[in-house]
Amino acid sequence: MTDLVLAAALGQYERELLASDKADATIDAYVYRARRFTQWLASVQVTRATRSEIQDALKGYEASLHSAYPAEKSRKTFLDCARRFVRWLNGTYHATAAASSEPRPIRRAGGLTGGPSVGLEDLLRARARYREIEPRDLFYRAAIDLVGRAWKQVDAPLTPGEALAVLLFTWNRAYYRYNPASSDHVDRVEDLVARHRTALAGWRAVRLEPATIGDREQIEVTFRDFEELLGPVGAAKGLHLLAPTFFPIWDRTIASAYRCGLGKRGTNARNYIRFIELTARQCAELAGGHEAPTDVVKALDEWNYVTFTRQGG
Repeated sequence: MTDLVLAAALGQYERELLASDKADATIDAYVYRARRFTQWLASVQVTRATRSEIQDALKGYEASLHSAYPAEKSRKTFLDCARRFVRWLNGTYHATAAASSEPRPIRRAGGLTGGPSVGLEDLLRARARYREIEPRDLFYRAAIDLVGRAWKQVDAPLTPGEALAVLLFTWNRAYYRYNPASSDHVDRVEDLVARHRTALAGWRAVRLEPATIGDREQIEVTFRDFEELLGPVGAAKGLHLLAPTFFPIWDRTIASAYRCGLGKRGTNARNYIRFIELTARQCAELAGGHEAPTDVVKALDEWNYVTFTRQGG
């Protein structure tokens, strides 16, 4: 396997990870650490080797990590990512498995059939962890502010479509990497917002709970329109920005954990409604807690991200 073949393989590995809609941070970590392994292979001239010989080279790579990374946790992380990439080379790891595999077992409580149950302590603990591991939260807070001002036309340097794009081009960059935005992309986002503005205004005014879900057909139509332009993950993120107390966020791993696995673009509106219903029940369960956050929909996204996307990491 030559340097060029290995580089091409790494590119294909990254594309498969992107197709799985894993979190950007997860993809970046997997690819960066796999690339670190391929660079080490080149440095010891192992790249002109068979897959079996590359597998055997992992022992030498592990030894090299001891000098480069004194902390055992860091060494383990780099080694795990290298092993995952080698398994992918050998066909025993599938980067897109999250899209179709059976979701992990989840807890059920309080009649929340089909969705995970979360306690207030777990929610607050996950929020603290999220702040530690996710620097892109800064983009989120900036975008929420920009979208809010654009919506109210108060001190607004951007239109609602432009403000929405600020986050989508950063927070959802994995999608745009293989679905490049056209020159009129922001205009098309603007048209989406204008077309659904009346319904969005209603959703902006309420907090999600079972009694406030309302017209599911309108949600389905709106989500489908956003999904056609932004994909299923981008649609949820965009709608959340426009109505942050009502629309929850998902990715493929989170959707799977809620038994709402994602299909092809344009086919996920009903699953998203189911995801809204399950999230609404979670909101209702948490509402009685003395320390429950006011932005509970966003807090639940952080819990989902830490618990399922990052698997507690």
